Amino acid sequence: RRPLVAAWLAEPEPWTDPARAVETIEGWAATIETDPPCGGWAIEPTDGSPIAGYVVLHRLPDGQMDIGWSLHPDAAGRGWASEAAGLLLERARGAGVERVHAVMWPHNEPSAAVARRIGMLDLGVIADPWYGTDDDPDSRVFVWEPPSRSGR
Repeated sequence: RRPLVAAWLAEPEPWTDPARAVETIEGWAATIETDPPCGGWAIEPTDGSPIAGYVVLHRLPDGQMDIGWSLHPDAAGRGWASEAAGLLLERARGAGVERVHAVMWPHNEPSAAVARRIGMLDLGVIADPWYGTDDDPDSRVFVWEPPSRSGR
């Protein structure tokens, strides 16, 4: 519901109806069971701090994987997004996923920094093949691929 947070989301309008948040969270939880390794998880700090945000792994419109995260403004800068996203990449790797994207607004430097910290390759600002529109064609895209088993 915070405009500062919502500005970074795919639909940058704050969620003013709590039912929308509940519906989204329930959808992520159901996906954990129906489409592993996809789903959404709360980022719950181990130091007793309140829930910091969430991390999600979902399918892009063409079936490829996308990872995303969002934090409460008070939780930023503590490494929690990087830790949670890194664990989610390990979950994907363990499930045999061979490529994960992170698609974000071109100017989203905080998320770009998280993507770099977790070892994602910056493909730059490109014509977005998944969410691009005539009015807003570009996104910043990162990709992660597990290390090759051949050692290359």
